[in-house]
Amino acid sequence: MATLKELMAKQSPDSQQRIAAKAAEIRQSVALNLLREELQMSQTEMAAAMGVKQPTIAKMEQADNDPRLSTLNATLRHWGENSV
Repeated sequence: MATLKELMAKQSPDSQQRIAAKAAEIRQSVALNLLREELQMSQTEMAAAMGVKQPTIAKMEQADNDPRLSTLNATLRHWGENSV
């Protein structure tokens, strides 16, 4: 059975780029969801803490999410990081 690395090597550069971008989206959504669960916060609680509405958190946790820069800044400010 081929490894993931071997399968990726057989893909065109364009396909590799699309796959990598989709994987990054999935990692981002999973990371936010895991962080929220680790903090034992509901989406509503996290939204209130970040100054956004609950549907914003739900969208951020979706794999096909493409958040606005203002939403990313709010997230970074909430967690004490520098804004982008």
